[in-house]
Amino acid sequence: MRISKLTQLFYREYYRELLIQRFGNEYSDIITFISFIPNRNVDYEKILADNKAKTERENRILRQLSPWDGSHTNLKRLIKANMNDPKSFEHIETTYKDKEDYILVQMKYRGKNAFGAKVIDMVTAKVDVDGNILSISNK
Repeated sequence: MRISKLTQLFYREYYRELLIQRFGNEYSDIITFISFIPNRNVDYEKILADNKAKTERENRILRQLSPWDGSHTNLKRLIKANMNDPKSFEHIETTYKDKEDYILVQMKYRGKNAFGAKVIDMVTAKVDVDGNILSISNK
């Protein structure tokens, strides 16, 4: 793992300032050298691979959400198909939590009920990483 020149310069200057604060100006002319030695007990490639996998998973989840209103596209489609008046659907809020095996998606929305009154409802759905709805419940 390489440390950038800018980072090295920052730490060199920071260390020099600490020496001056601690010992006064008598050490202000000393050139300091800081070396970053990688920890041999840490598998950096494994950490990078894990971070890459997490980022790819997060991107797969985010692609399921609408860039316009943040709703889960497949869940919104399913809810509208089962509403009394699909044209009255108004998305309010969608949140999700990654549970490793599935994604828990909560969506709050507004729509007309059977009597024509606008009501706010919330659904919770288990969704796989590809966006397929595994189960859904009203809460």
